[in-house]
Amino acid sequence: MSYNMRTMHKLFKAIPLLISVAANANIGLAVADEGTDESMIEHVHLPDDLSGGTPDGVGGKMYYQRVGDPQGQRIIFLHGTPGSKDAWKDYMVEVPEGLEYISVDRPAFGDSDPKRVVPIMRQVQLVETLLTTSPDGRKPIVVGHSYGGTMAAIMAALYQDKLGAVVILAGSVSPALDNPMKIQRLGQYPPFVYMIPDGLRKANDEVIALEEEAKQFPALWPTIRIPVVVLQGEKDPLVSVKNIDYMRETMVNAELDIKVLEGVNHFIPWNSKEHVEERIRTAIEYSRQ
Repeated sequence: MSYNMRTMHKLFKAIPLLISVAANANIGLAVADEGTDESMIEHVHLPDDLSGGTPDGVGGKMYYQRVGDPQGQRIIFLHGTPGSKDAWKDYMVEVPEGLEYISVDRPAFGDSDPKRVVPIMRQVQLVETLLTTSPDGRKPIVVGHSYGGTMAAIMAALYQDKLGAVVILAGSVSPALDNPMKIQRLGQYPPFVYMIPDGLRKANDEVIALEEEAKQFPALWPTIRIPVVVLQGEKDPLVSVKNIDYMRETMVNAELDIKVLEGVNHFIPWNSKEHVEERIRTAIEYSRQ
């Protein structure tokens, strides 16, 4: 088999996994589902340095959905890669009393600008604008899945004075366990770049860019001193369960609360909703102690 034929064979072998990721992450859902109150879709303006691809040449907007009690403790949901704010639509239907839920289209995903991928550390800075304390003094909680979980961990280190706790769902925190496959690099070059849907192409670009960026993460983890509540699937094919041991080794000053679900894969926001909700309640309890 020639090199080109082997490459095509690997690419097509990867398609079922990509389809699974796409289906579970609700790729391409750019607007709220039918029946959703559109007045709850809001945005913040992005800085001009993120001008790539926006029609007016400025930074554009980062969109989010806001539901629940506007005076309540804020829970901010960050989707994985790829995905959109609609990844959390089942959670936004019924918000517990005294809470406000915010589901974010991370920059470059869903409805949010820009059209090109934004470095994870820059995304963290942009989401920081949503970290507001409730009128009664309750600090917000960030809930992140997959690379959204990576962002939650970074925010726990950088903005712990503004956070009550974070919840990491199948989050990648170990650079050594998160190396892109060679086949993913091919997705950046012709003809493969033209064969991949926009959402998956951005996801591929983010994964590869993060390889270099992630080298600065290990220095952050020992600085975390707030509660870190974790949920990980034992059979996760995308984020190794070994990340749990790495968290225990590196997040030595955090109040770690870890739960591993036996036989569960990467898509726990959809297949383990009751466990996710329990983890959120646990984080709220920690934040109020």
